[in-house]
Amino acid sequence: MLISAMTLSSPRYVAQAADIVDTQELPTILTYEDFSKLYTCHEDIRISDPKIVEVDYEDAVALMKIGQCEAGPDDPLAIAYVLKVIMNRVDSKDFPNTVDEVIHQKIKGCYQFSTVSSGKYDTTEPNVNAHYALYLLESGQINIESKWFEAEWVADSWQSKHKTLEFEYGGQRYYK
Repeated sequence: MLISAMTLSSPRYVAQAADIVDTQELPTILTYEDFSKLYTCHEDIRISDPKIVEVDYEDAVALMKIGQCEAGPDDPLAIAYVLKVIMNRVDSKDFPNTVDEVIHQKIKGCYQFSTVSSGKYDTTEPNVNAHYALYLLESGQINIESKWFEAEWVADSWQSKHKTLEFEYGGQRYYK
């Protein structure tokens, strides 16, 4: 297990991450500052007025799982954008008002996220990139308005016909 303990109720989120690199080189507990030493800053992070996002432990784990499932395990920024879409839905009157309800929402009998219906969500363990994505979200560094996303290969989708494209990143299109 990559992450075995977290404290997510404060801005000083820490993660035990012994499997990131050789433990002789890094402390077992990584703070936000430690993360910033491990990762370079993404120049295209969309920042306007940073808003701190606080989530409890269960929601944090659920967010990291769905983000990693939907965006893939390798790009923390792509994962962070998915996390923000989920939180934008939670904050919207047009969607359920909890993280779990948004992730498991069905419309016309179909889950809104294919990785939930396929079972991938249930078997995913968040990796260090998902944890870093959560850090980006919680620290207010991700500020997008999107409530929908889809793979770039999808043609003639409901989103493309009814919503406004906000941006494209990591093989996904994001709509508001």
